[in-house]
Amino acid sequence: MMPSQRVHEFMSTDVVVVRPEASVLEAVALLLEERVTGLPVVNEAGALVGILTEQDCLRVAFQDGYYQGPGRTVAQAMTPDPHTLDADADMMTAIELFLKRPFRRFPVMKNGALVGILSRRDALRMIKEQA
Repeated sequence: MMPSQRVHEFMSTDVVVVRPEASVLEAVALLLEERVTGLPVVNEAGALVGILTEQDCLRVAFQDGYYQGPGRTVAQAMTPDPHTLDADADMMTAIELFLKRPFRRFPVMKNGALVGILSRRDALRMIKEQA
């Protein structure tokens, strides 16, 4: 594995995002339609404000179903201020984060803007290409 491999070389750039004011049910439909396990949450200005995962959606469904509460918005269910990776970070740093943290994906930033997402699968693809 070459140490010069960078996150931007393996990240997905076709990132599906959701807005904070969307309902969790809308987000669930998007997760299923796009076959992704998490969605970066961006505000009107396009700034990353959180991440919504399958686990977040399951938690809301369980809590709302149990307590018969109303549906929630993405903003109420998301994890705010998610951990991110810089597009120019080396892949070994990214893999180390995957090993230290329970996250399946990291939003990728460049100059403060969301430019991609790096998943565990992307890291595995890099390993396969290096074999």
